[in-house]
Amino acid sequence: GALAYLHSKDIVHRDLKPENFLLANEKLDSPIKIADFGFASSVDGPNGLWGLCGSPGYVAPEIIKEKEGYGLPVDLWSMGVIFYILLTGVPPFAGDTDEDSFALTLRGKYDKRELERASQGAQDLCAKMLTYSPKRRLTAEGALLHPWVTGTAADRELGVQENLRSWRARMRFKKAIIATVATTRMQ
Repeated sequence: GALAYLHSKDIVHRDLKPENFLLANEKLDSPIKIADFGFASSVDGPNGLWGLCGSPGYVAPEIIKEKEGYGLPVDLWSMGVIFYILLTGVPPFAGDTDEDSFALTLRGKYDKRELERASQGAQDLCAKMLTYSPKRRLTAEGALLHPWVTGTAADRELGVQENLRSWRARMRFKKAIIATVATTRMQ
């Protein structure tokens, strides 16, 4: 709902990633808040924004290309990446370096076999958010109306929380390794 609201006001976040979503409280049904509007911008028209911004692995291919400008659909690409991670526990466009992640994103190909354990509805929603063409990509309003979102809880993925925990643990481990290497180099 929050992203659909932003888009209804012609505001693009441009840096959606798991770290930029916060729970309003500790309850299970806590509202989710979007944070870090440092790259957010109002947009006029479908291709009204220019400039490279966002986080590697989450940024939409049209931002990396910098050829025709971009607009609201870049946020749905990022949401597709986040949804893929929630479903599989692994990022779809993660490279060893930022440049590798950008190259994988530009190809727009992700491992659909990773999604085999997800329901057909979840796979469909993910594919529609990760549609390479921004003109054909699902809108925020369209995502809210998708049958997987409006369906019953029984159709939802049971392993999402486990996948998110696993992914977060790997990210913490990676940051610890980087910090250790940096500390060692400084000595």
